[in-house]
Amino acid sequence: LAQLLDEIRSDGESRTTRVFTIGYETELQQGKILKEIAESTKAKFFEGTAADIHEVFRDISTFF
Repeated sequence: LAQLLDEIRSDGESRTTRVFTIGYETELQQGKILKEIAESTKAKFFEGTAADIHEVFRDISTFF
């Protein structure tokens, strides 16, 4: 995980791709990892369910 985070971490100049993550019925540790991945790219982690996937994608679209 540390190597992945080093490779994707946003630096504001050449590394600017955001990785938004969505967790479905995630366990605590999985949620922490997904949140850490998203935050390292200046994005956001979302908890999702099949019932609210449209809302989650709508929320993500507000970042663009």
